[in-house]
Amino acid sequence: MKHFQECITFIHYCLLNGGSCLVHCLQGSSRSATVIASYLMVVHGVKWQEALCHISTIRANIKPNTGFLKQLENFGKGPEKEVYQFLTERYGNSPSSDGDLVKKAMTCSCKNLQLSNTASHGPGAGHAGTVAYHANGGLCFVKTYHSGCGTEGFPASSRLRSRFLCLPAGWTPKCLR
Repeated sequence: MKHFQECITFIHYCLLNGGSCLVHCLQGSSRSATVIASYLMVVHGVKWQEALCHISTIRANIKPNTGFLKQLENFGKGPEKEVYQFLTERYGNSPSSDGDLVKKAMTCSCKNLQLSNTASHGPGAGHAGTVAYHANGGLCFVKTYHSGCGTEGFPASSRLRSRFLCLPAGWTPKCLR
Protein backbone atom coordinates (compact mmCIF):
# COMPACT_ATOMS: atom_id res chain seq x y z
CA MET A 1 0.00 0.00 0.00
CA LYS A 2 2.94 2.30 0.52
CA HIS A 3 3.49 2.45 -3.25
CA PHE A 4 -0.14 3.07 -4.28
CA GLN A 5 0.26 6.86 -4.39
CA GLU A 6 3.39 6.74 -6.55
CA CYS A 7 1.92 4.13 -8.91
CA ILE A 8 -1.45 5.87 -9.31
CA THR A 9 0.27 9.20 -9.99
CA PHE A 10 2.55 7.64 -12.62
CA ILE A 11 -0.25 5.74 -14.40
CA HIS A 12 -2.51 8.78 -14.45
CA TYR A 13 0.27 11.04 -15.73
CA CYS A 14 0.94 8.63 -18.61
CA LEU A 15 -2.73 8.44 -19.57
CA LEU A 16 -3.37 12.18 -19.29
CA ASN A 17 -0.52 12.81 -21.69
CA GLY A 18 -1.89 10.44 -24.32
CA GLY A 19 0.49 7.63 -23.51
CA SER A 20 0.05 4.16 -22.15
CA CYS A 21 1.49 2.41 -19.16
CA LEU A 22 2.47 -1.23 -18.79
CA VAL A 23 2.03 -2.45 -15.22
CA HIS A 24 3.72 -5.77 -14.64
CA CYS A 25 5.14 -7.99 -11.93
CA LEU A 26 6.91 -11.34 -11.94
CA GLN A 27 3.87 -13.44 -12.96
CA GLY A 28 1.43 -10.65 -13.80
CA SER A 29 -1.22 -12.01 -11.49
CA SER A 30 -0.95 -10.49 -8.01
CA ARG A 31 1.00 -7.27 -7.54
CA SER A 32 0.15 -5.76 -10.95
CA ALA A 33 -3.56 -6.54 -10.57
CA THR A 34 -3.51 -4.91 -7.13
CA VAL A 35 -1.90 -1.74 -8.49
CA ILE A 36 -4.42 -1.48 -11.35
CA ALA A 37 -7.31 -2.13 -8.93
CA SER A 38 -6.09 0.71 -6.68
CA TYR A 39 -5.95 3.00 -9.74
CA LEU A 40 -9.52 2.10 -10.76
CA MET A 41 -10.70 2.62 -7.19
CA VAL A 42 -9.25 6.13 -7.02
CA VAL A 43 -9.79 7.46 -10.53
CA HIS A 44 -13.10 5.77 -11.37
CA GLY A 45 -14.57 5.51 -7.87
CA VAL A 46 -15.27 1.78 -7.84
CA LYS A 47 -15.04 -0.67 -4.94
CA TRP A 48 -12.15 -3.14 -4.84
CA GLN A 49 -14.43 -6.07 -5.75
CA GLU A 50 -15.69 -4.28 -8.87
CA ALA A 51 -12.16 -3.31 -9.88
CA LEU A 52 -10.95 -6.92 -9.63
CA CYS A 53 -14.06 -8.14 -11.44
CA HIS A 54 -13.29 -5.83 -14.34
CA ILE A 55 -9.58 -6.67 -14.43
CA SER A 56 -10.40 -10.39 -14.50
CA THR A 57 -12.46 -9.91 -17.68
CA ILE A 58 -9.34 -8.63 -19.40
CA ARG A 59 -6.58 -10.68 -17.77
CA ALA A 60 -7.69 -14.21 -17.02
CA ASN A 61 -5.13 -15.25 -14.44
CA ILE A 62 -5.21 -12.52 -11.81
CA LYS A 63 -4.82 -13.85 -8.28
CA PRO A 64 -3.99 -11.10 -5.79
CA ASN A 65 -2.56 -12.69 -2.67
CA THR A 66 -4.43 -12.44 0.62
CA GLY A 67 -2.23 -9.59 1.86
CA PHE A 68 -2.88 -7.50 -1.26
CA LEU A 69 -6.63 -8.19 -1.06
CA LYS A 70 -6.60 -6.92 2.53
CA GLN A 71 -4.70 -3.80 1.41
CA LEU A 72 -7.30 -3.10 -1.28
CA GLU A 73 -10.13 -3.69 1.17
CA ASN A 74 -8.56 -1.31 3.69
CA PHE A 75 -7.50 1.31 1.13
CA GLY A 76 -9.28 4.47 2.20
CA LYS A 77 -9.78 3.34 5.78
CA GLY A 78 -7.74 3.79 8.94
CA PRO A 79 -4.29 5.35 8.64
CA GLU A 80 -4.40 5.24 4.81
CA LYS A 81 -7.60 7.31 4.68
CA GLU A 82 -5.70 10.57 4.20
CA VAL A 83 -3.69 9.17 1.28
CA TYR A 84 -6.84 7.79 -0.36
CA GLN A 85 -8.71 11.09 0.11
CA PHE A 86 -5.78 13.05 -1.30
CA LEU A 87 -5.62 10.81 -4.37
CA THR A 88 -9.39 10.83 -5.02
CA GLU A 89 -9.51 14.62 -4.67
CA ARG A 90 -6.58 14.97 -7.04
CA TYR A 91 -7.42 12.29 -9.63
CA GLY A 92 -10.99 11.13 -9.04
CA ASN A 93 -13.38 11.71 -11.94
CA SER A 94 -10.69 13.57 -13.84
CA PRO A 95 -10.52 13.15 -17.59
CA SER A 96 -7.91 10.89 -19.09
CA SER A 97 -7.33 9.92 -22.69
CA ASP A 98 -9.00 6.57 -22.02
CA GLY A 99 -11.51 7.64 -19.37
CA ASP A 100 -14.64 7.06 -21.43
CA LEU A 101 -13.32 3.76 -22.77
CA VAL A 102 -12.53 2.49 -19.26
CA LYS A 103 -15.98 3.48 -18.01
CA LYS A 104 -17.63 1.73 -20.98
CA ALA A 105 -15.54 -1.38 -20.46
CA MET A 106 -16.33 -1.48 -16.75
CA THR A 107 -20.04 -1.10 -17.46
CA CYS A 108 -19.80 -3.86 -20.06
CA SER A 109 -18.04 -6.29 -17.71
CA CYS A 110 -20.55 -5.53 -14.99
CA LYS A 111 -23.44 -6.21 -17.38
CA ASN A 112 -21.82 -9.51 -18.38
CA LEU A 113 -21.85 -10.52 -14.72
CA GLN A 114 -25.32 -12.01 -14.36
CA LEU A 115 -26.58 -13.71 -11.23
CA SER A 116 -27.74 -16.62 -13.39
CA ASN A 117 -24.10 -17.20 -14.34
CA THR A 118 -22.86 -17.54 -10.79
CA ALA A 119 -22.17 -20.87 -9.19
CA SER A 120 -23.57 -21.91 -5.83
CA HIS A 121 -20.97 -24.62 -5.31
CA GLY A 122 -17.32 -24.37 -4.33
CA PRO A 123 -14.21 -24.70 -6.46
CA GLY A 124 -13.74 -28.17 -7.92
CA ALA A 125 -17.40 -29.16 -7.60
CA GLY A 126 -19.96 -29.10 -10.37
CA HIS A 127 -18.78 -28.28 -13.87
CA ALA A 128 -15.46 -30.13 -13.71
CA GLY A 129 -13.59 -29.84 -16.98
CA THR A 130 -15.81 -27.19 -18.58
CA VAL A 131 -14.80 -24.20 -16.50
CA ALA A 132 -11.73 -23.33 -14.48
CA TYR A 133 -11.89 -22.07 -10.92
CA HIS A 134 -9.55 -20.21 -8.70
CA ALA A 135 -10.41 -18.94 -5.26
CA ASN A 136 -8.73 -16.11 -3.44
CA GLY A 137 -9.70 -14.08 -0.41
CA GLY A 138 -13.27 -15.40 -0.32
CA LEU A 139 -13.82 -14.69 -4.01
CA CYS A 140 -14.16 -17.52 -6.50
CA PHE A 141 -13.86 -16.74 -10.19
CA VAL A 142 -15.31 -19.02 -12.86
CA LYS A 143 -13.61 -18.64 -16.22
CA THR A 144 -15.60 -19.32 -19.37
CA TYR A 145 -14.64 -18.75 -22.97
CA HIS A 146 -17.12 -16.97 -25.21
CA SER A 147 -17.47 -13.58 -26.80
CA GLY A 148 -18.01 -10.62 -24.52
CA CYS A 149 -20.39 -7.75 -25.11
CA GLY A 150 -19.12 -7.24 -28.68
CA THR A 151 -19.73 -3.50 -28.54
CA GLU A 152 -17.71 -1.46 -31.04
CA GLY A 153 -14.96 0.66 -29.57
CA PHE A 154 -13.81 -1.78 -26.90
CA PRO A 155 -10.29 -3.15 -26.92
CA ALA A 156 -10.09 -6.65 -28.39
CA SER A 157 -8.97 -8.03 -25.02
CA SER A 158 -12.30 -6.96 -23.49
CA ARG A 159 -14.23 -8.89 -26.13
CA LEU A 160 -12.23 -12.11 -26.11
CA ARG A 161 -13.39 -13.69 -22.88
CA SER A 162 -15.80 -13.19 -20.06
CA ARG A 163 -15.46 -14.37 -16.53
CA PHE A 164 -18.21 -14.91 -14.05
CA LEU A 165 -17.91 -14.42 -10.35
CA CYS A 166 -19.03 -16.90 -7.72
CA LEU A 167 -20.37 -14.46 -5.19
CA PRO A 168 -19.57 -14.82 -1.50
CA ALA A 169 -22.72 -15.27 0.57
CA GLY A 170 -24.57 -11.99 0.94
CA TRP A 171 -22.52 -9.99 -1.56
CA THR A 172 -24.05 -8.68 -4.77
CA PRO A 173 -22.24 -6.25 -7.10
CA LYS A 174 -23.73 -2.77 -7.21
CA CYS A 175 -24.77 -3.17 -10.86
CA LEU A 176 -26.97 -6.18 -10.02
CA ARG A 177 -28.81 -4.64 -7.06
